[in-house]
This record gives sequence, structure tokens and C-alpha cells, in this order.
Amino acid sequence: MNTAVIERLEFAPPPQGGFGRAFGLALAAHLLLILALTWGLRWKNEPHDLAVQAELWSPSVQQASPKAAPRPPAPAVEHQPPPAPQPPPKPAPKPEPVVKPPPSQADAQAQRDADIALARKKQEEARKAEAAREQQQREREAAEHERRELARKKAADEKKRKEDEQRKLAEKKKAEEAEERRQAAAEAKKKAEAQKRAEAEAERKAEAAEQAKAKAKAAAQAKAADDARHKANVARSLAMAGGADSEGGSAAGKGKGGGKAGGQDERDAGPSGNYAGRIRAVVRPKIVFTDDVPGNPVAEVEVRTDELGLIISRRITRSSGVKSWDEAVLRALDRTERLPSDNGRYWNPLQIVFKLRD
Repeated sequence: MNTAVIERLEFAPPPQGGFGRAFGLALAAHLLLILALTWGLRWKNEPHDLAVQAELWSPSVQQASPKAAPRPPAPAVEHQPPPAPQPPPKPAPKPEPVVKPPPSQADAQAQRDADIALARKKQEEARKAEAAREQQQREREAAEHERRELARKKAADEKKRKEDEQRKLAEKKKAEEAEERRQAAAEAKKKAEAQKRAEAEAERKAEAAEQAKAKAKAAAQAKAADDARHKANVARSLAMAGGADSEGGSAAGKGKGGGKAGGQDERDAGPSGNYAGRIRAVVRPKIVFTDDVPGNPVAEVEVRTDELGLIISRRITRSSGVKSWDEAVLRALDRTERLPSDNGRYWNPLQIVFKLRD
């Protein structure tokens, strides 16, 4: 058998040095053991004294007799002298020991091969046991490493979880602070806008009041001017009427038309169909009315003029129900001062209707 070829495991440790010397010593020890065993087989056995004990048993089963009357006394037995002692038996001769023949060369070689195989097997088992121990050690180290990695990963996860919680808390706090700032800014902006609107409203009201004052002042001035012009027109008309009387007739005797002198036909005739419309077309642009009133108020006005068409008097004969509209119509007539003629004629008195929404 080739002893140089030794099976090696994949993860077995490298072979140790001094294998040849150890194998030689083991072979020498085995040879000495074989010689000692061979020598021991040649010893002679010492004779042994054998002691034999025997017990006698009856071949049939004895039954106990039933309880009966007492037995009669046994007869007297004559005492005889004991027999003479017999000589002890001679010991059996000792058997001769069986002497085995010495092993042959082939048997010795087979024994050596068996010893070598046994040693190799033990060595292989020892190597396998060592490999198993190393494998177990590696497994324990791997398990320990895995345990440490798991502990490290768990600690890292716990640390990350705490950091995430702290980060989320910080973000939440930051968001809440930002929301509070936003709400505060919104409240401040709302207050500023409210204050600005209040100031604008106050300015608008003040401006409206100023405009109302200016409008009232302008209306008062316009009314005063209209009154002055009306008085001047009345004075001028009266003066002209006085001149006409001195020339040979009174103004009242010149006819109902109030214009140039004419006959009875002229006094009986009325204004043309579109005369009132022409007067409204002249007066309407001069009406100043800004009030918002419901419906369509209608004011009926009586107007008197002189022979030149200058307005002498005007009055409301039928009110519209809206005093501001009635006054606006009268002021417009005052601004007009003079009415257009009806083909050279003027009719007195003249009724004119003014509607807010024609």
C-alpha cells in the first residue's frame, strides 16, 4: 500500500512536520507488542486446586403431610462408631498449554499493513475531527460575527430611528413656527388692509363730503346766478312792456299769444305739434340730476314768457312726487332763460311736461 498518498479534505489544515519519524516509532511499538504477545503464549499454566460442591435433590416432589395425631416416640437407635476417614482424592493432572506456532512472514506483513491502515485511519479520523472542530470554530465565529453584525445593525437602526424622530420633531416644530409666522403675517396683512380700507373709506367719505359741499356751493351759486338772471330778465321784460304801453297799448291787450299783435284768429290758434318737443330739447341738456330714484317721475311746469321769448315765470303745476326732480327742472328752465319761438310766436301760459326717462 502506498503510504505517500493521503487524502486531504478541502478545508483540512496543512500536514504537520515529523510524520515519518512518528510513523517509524509507531511501527516499532507495534512490533514490540507483537513479540511480547508471542512470548506470553509460551508460558506454562500452574496447576489449580479445584473444590467441588454438590447438592442432592429428590427426583419426586415431596408434599407435606396433613396435621395428624402425634407420632409415637421413635425407637432408640444404637450409636455406632463413625466410619474411618477416607483419603482425599488425587488432583487431576494439569492440561498442557496449547502453544501456537509463530506467525509467518505473510501474517506479519498483513498485521503490519493492518496496523498501518489502522494508524492511517486513526490519523484520518483525527484530521477529520480537527477539521470538524475547526469547522465548528468557524461556524461559531461566523455566528458570533453575525450576532455582532445584527447587534450593530440593530443599534444603527435604533440610532437612525431616533435621529428620524428628532428630525421629524424638528421639522414639525419648524413647520408649526412657520405656520404661526404665516398666520401672524396674514393677520398683520389683514389688519393693514382693513386699516387701509378704513383710511380709503374715510378719504372717500371726506372727498364725497368735499364734493357734496362743492356741489352744494356750485348749486347755490348757480341758483343765485339763475335768480339774478331771472330778475334781470323780468326787469327787462317789464321795462319793454312799459315802453310798449307808452307807444299806444298795453302788453295784456296785444293778445293771448303774448307776441306780436294780431287778430282774433291768432289768439284762438294753439302751438304747433312739435313745439313742446323743441322746448324739451332745449331745456333737457341743462337739467342736472344725479339722484337714483325708482320709476319714471313726471313733472308738469307752467312757463310764461315775454314777446321776445324770455322766461318771466315758471312754476310746478303737477309735481312728480320727487322734489329733487321738480327742482332740477325749474333750475334748468332758469338756465335756459329764453324759449324758442313757434314760427315767430310765443304762447302764454305754456304747459310743458318733463319726464326723468323719456
